[in-house]
Amino acid sequence: MPIFTNLTIKPSDSLEQIILNLDPQMKSFRVLKKSVDARKKSNISLVYTIETFESDEVPKFEYQSLESIKLNKPSKIGIVGAGPAGMFAALRLIERGTSCILFERGKRVQERMKDIARFWRYGELLPDSNVCYGEGGAGTFSDGKLITRIKSPYIQWVKEQLVRFGAPEEILYLSNPHVGSNKIRQVIAKLHEYLANNGCQLNFQCKINQIKTKNNQIISVIDREKNEYNLDYLILATGHSAKEMYYHLNDINVTLEPKSFALGVRVEHTQKWVDQTQYGNLWDHENLPTANYKLADHNHETGIGVYSFCMCPGGFILKSNTESDTLCVNGMSNYQRGSKHANAAIVVSIDHTKWFANDLFGGIKLQEKIEKKALQWVIDQKQPLGVPAQRMTDYLSYRLGNLPKETSSISPLVAANFHEIFPKEINDSLVKSLKVFQKKMKGFCNHDAVMVGVETRTSSPLRIVRDNKTLFSTSHNNLYPCGEGAGYAGGITSAAVDGVKIVEKILETINQL
Repeated sequence: MPIFTNLTIKPSDSLEQIILNLDPQMKSFRVLKKSVDARKKSNISLVYTIETFESDEVPKFEYQSLESIKLNKPSKIGIVGAGPAGMFAALRLIERGTSCILFERGKRVQERMKDIARFWRYGELLPDSNVCYGEGGAGTFSDGKLITRIKSPYIQWVKEQLVRFGAPEEILYLSNPHVGSNKIRQVIAKLHEYLANNGCQLNFQCKINQIKTKNNQIISVIDREKNEYNLDYLILATGHSAKEMYYHLNDINVTLEPKSFALGVRVEHTQKWVDQTQYGNLWDHENLPTANYKLADHNHETGIGVYSFCMCPGGFILKSNTESDTLCVNGMSNYQRGSKHANAAIVVSIDHTKWFANDLFGGIKLQEKIEKKALQWVIDQKQPLGVPAQRMTDYLSYRLGNLPKETSSISPLVAANFHEIFPKEINDSLVKSLKVFQKKMKGFCNHDAVMVGVETRTSSPLRIVRDNKTLFSTSHNNLYPCGEGAGYAGGITSAAVDGVKIVEKILETINQL
């Protein structure tokens, strides 16, 4: 069937009529790619790749099918963590005809939502059931973005599986696909049911406290109830906030190394301002998606980068700490992105060598120090359920100031001075780069722009080192570090792809024995 590429139209144009002009025999069509070109506000356009058909109905999309792989040797494969990396590793194993056992410290997604609501309302934090831990992992309470910078043949398969379990089909062709927090929870519930019915043993509220080794091999894992599970292979996908696991791995001589990460604040603007800035007079056009932005500034003298991260159009700001003596935040959007506000992390890169020298856990210690300062600030203001916040104009003027009445933050905003929460080096970088962003995006530092903090969990400060070819740990050859917590992914898609990639390598290894 004919395929038309780089089909560029105005938002007000009729796509169907333009396609008919190109292919008068067309009776139906399928969108293969769609993006927005907003580089010039005077000439905003939608860019499509279209496939046309002479039949009234578009043929059903054919998903990739996988062949079952018969293993030369029966093997017990365990997965720790039910985030994107862990759940897609389990799915790939099942689709390849191999059973597995998955351990998750948190609860099922519906129960988890109730626990999180109680935390936001009453401050009752459950250390194993929160924004980071539980079925679906941290990605369950995010924008559900699927954008990734990695190149992998598994990306399409991951997206197809998301659609298979209920994600919008548009994620297969949009240039900036996202599922939304509300829809990704539905996807996870259906994926759980499929895994449970097809050979995956799912153990929730089952925190793995100990990994037993012998002769540099993983032999078993032990949960908090002292139950022991013998394993031949272990996929470790615990997420970027499972600090106690890093310490345990270090204790049992699993090779770790520090890695750079970033931290800063969430910056909130009105979504209307973002739309007007990006789209100009077409800011409220019904055929244009909710606008976003991407900003970066690099200081060539210091080598420090400041950049936007995890931008959530039409989103909300969430308190997302995993310990009761800390405080941090994250951003989230639902599928419709219907909030009146947009938020994005504005973070400063932290080079481990420059900051911490030989202290392996220096990054974790810095995270904790800043998070505890943030919590102490709201406690001192007698608002322990709130989150620190400061107008950007006040921050740049080194003053406390007041706060707007309207916000997307689930928790109350508490007037703060981030100059007293962050170290001077981070504040200096933020002040410099925010002024640069104001020049790049006029109005970015307007009076209504609010900084909310602290954003400290952008990625893991450590990497569980693995061999580039075999993908197993360089110290234990049946341990497979996986996903964000292992330091090999950043986001839903890359984490899921990492789980798939590791499964394929494990199956290959088994059949080479």
